Amino acid sequence: MRPCEDDMEKRRLGKTGHMSTILTLGGAALGTVTQAEADAAIAMAMEHGINHIDVAPMYGEAELRIGSWMPKHRNDFFLDVRHMSGISRSLGKHQTFYDRLKVSYFDLFQFHAVDDLNTLDTILGPDVRWKLCWRQTTGNDKVHRNYRAQTICLC
Repeated sequence: MRPCEDDMEKRRLGKTGHMSTILTLGGAALGTVTQAEADAAIAMAMEHGINHIDVAPMYGEAELRIGSWMPKHRNDFFLDVRHMSGISRSLGKHQTFYDRLKVSYFDLFQFHAVDDLNTLDTILGPDVRWKLCWRQTTGNDKVHRNYRAQTICLC
């Protein structure tokens, strides 16, 4: 299955530079359906040129339903992962996000309900940055970071 490039209007998604379709596939709709039903929905989205998926742990089994498609179709979708249940729980489960979705990175990781300075300081601090990195190595007095989340959004 190849995505249809011309069917859906696209717009630049902020500073990410990604040309995202004006409609996204909302993972919440996939959280309580069978894999066959999810497969049909994802195939239909691809047939209509949708190139952006939004998913969150609170969407039931959506990560697993979408994850079955990612090994073959990761490059066809901008993958947007959201989390609302607190920064410590988000980071405690960060590897689970990757495992359930069968991906090595996200295009966008959104922290929702950032409503106080302590939470903001935690998110912007070194512990969080470290957990959102693939690896952090030093060499020739330089630090090299390969981020697992291409963009981090605070909402």
